[in-house]
Amino acid sequence: MPVRLSSPQKLNNKAVLLLLTLILMGPTPAACENASCSFIEGHILEYVCHSTYAENIRYQHKDRIPAIGTPYAIWRRTDTNRPSYLLIAFYDSPLFSCYTVVLSNQQLYCDGRNYVLPDTMPAQLHCIDFPFHYTTDLYNTCAPSACDADSPPLSVAIAYMNENVKMTVEAGVCAKCSTAVLVLALVVTILQ
Repeated sequence: MPVRLSSPQKLNNKAVLLLLTLILMGPTPAACENASCSFIEGHILEYVCHSTYAENIRYQHKDRIPAIGTPYAIWRRTDTNRPSYLLIAFYDSPLFSCYTVVLSNQQLYCDGRNYVLPDTMPAQLHCIDFPFHYTTDLYNTCAPSACDADSPPLSVAIAYMNENVKMTVEAGVCAKCSTAVLVLALVVTILQ
């Protein structure tokens, strides 16, 4: 018994619909809720410098969370001579007056205190456990001496201290998901 294939026209329509669905859905943001900052967890971090987020760094690296001119501060682990493991905090907070910081259970402790200071909980904390040119550029902009080209920062925790950032990001993800579900349901209906 010969098998009859679908007509090429039907296959092309399905391919076009699938392609159209993928284009309309666009990229879906992925968040690492349980990112591990084990490279600085429990270590004493020493203040290095502070500066403001420069326009050229924003255009080059496209971090849309801090606005141009946003203050940031950098701390590094004290058990290394190089800026291998960093904490970078954006937006003013009481943390900026701390000479040493310890990260423990995603909470930041200042200058040896055994309690968390008010307004020092990050709205977002991103742990990046690989070399990243963005952190090198932020470090070189404010540090008294730039890091060597052959020894860039290996890992960094970036803390965004401004609370309204989190709400904006979550709203965008929810809107994107509801649109994607609607489009996907429409395509499945058409393909059947």
